Amino acid sequence: MNPEEVKLFLEAAVRKQKAAGSFLLSGGSAEERRDLGLWFARLLCCEGERKPCGECLACRNIEKDVHPDVRRVIPEKRMLSIDEVRQVKEEIYRKPYLADRKIYLFEVDAMKDEAANAFLKILEEPPAYGVLVLLTSSVRFFLPTIVSRCRCLRLNLDVPASSDAYLQCRDECRVLLDAVRGGDMPSLFSGIESLVRKREREDVEEWIGQAVLVFRDRLFADERMPAGFLVRAGDDDTITTDPLSEETLERLIELKSRVRANVNMRLALESFFLNL
Repeated sequence: MNPEEVKLFLEAAVRKQKAAGSFLLSGGSAEERRDLGLWFARLLCCEGERKPCGECLACRNIEKDVHPDVRRVIPEKRMLSIDEVRQVKEEIYRKPYLADRKIYLFEVDAMKDEAANAFLKILEEPPAYGVLVLLTSSVRFFLPTIVSRCRCLRLNLDVPASSDAYLQCRDECRVLLDAVRGGDMPSLFSGIESLVRKREREDVEEWIGQAVLVFRDRLFADERMPAGFLVRAGDDDTITTDPLSEETLERLIELKSRVRANVNMRLALESFFLNL
């Protein structure tokens, strides 16, 4: 679905009074998810005739992030903690101050185990006026029981334009893959050590994000996907490796999340490349 299709779906659900109490919006970009979450909050709280009007006090307060019944939860490193869930649990069972609904927008990519179990309890027994909206890049790192209790909507992921960061990552991946294929373990280990040493953790996470695009291009090129699905359409200088699988790409996406969770970056990258 694109953002406009998501809006049409939510408008119809509210109009028919079939809006669920919990939603999970995944895919797309962080900005698209955030904008849709705030738009949905305005839709539910709007005081105008055509909702959301964007002009009434409720819409303006949501835009300014000062509406008492709409709260954005943006955890550090997008990892929801048990303390943040406890605070939501303490607040959500108090009736709304101004609107008919109390809305929580969670901009998260994962939950710690204790937080996930506590969050599930809120989903199991939510107040009638409560609306919980998870805004996340992927559903992979949430308990199946959490996903099953939410109305799931997925945004299409726009293919980013090629960049210097993409090209540099592609060249570095090629060196590491050549070392693996040639059985040159010292070069592999020194290459990864150099890659990690000259980057902060956030930069390594960004590098892995570019590597996802590099490997994705190779996988899609092997499957003869249309040019519009590729970052570097028509590029004959892609990485060379044995045929890739979707599982390999999923492991790389998971690795990106694990780096955010303070995993040993060097060992994690070594494990990934050695197991290709």
